[in-house]
Amino acid sequence: MPSLPVSLAVIRAMRKGPVRRKGIKAHSCQFTVWALDGETLPLGKDASGAMIGFFLAQHQPGHAGLTVLYGR
Repeated sequence: MPSLPVSLAVIRAMRKGPVRRKGIKAHSCQFTVWALDGETLPLGKDASGAMIGFFLAQHQPGHAGLTVLYGR
């Protein structure tokens, strides 16, 4: 199985849907950066978000998160 570049795996795992419309109440956004034990994850291009999350958890010696409040 071809490996998925880590940067693409992280982007696909973080994507949650469309940008909110103007006038919607402020909401929190969570950003997570993972330190991984290799340059690629053993995933195909059609891997689900759940599968990406599973492999991120299996190949991470550490991670850090940031939560911010966002509104338009």
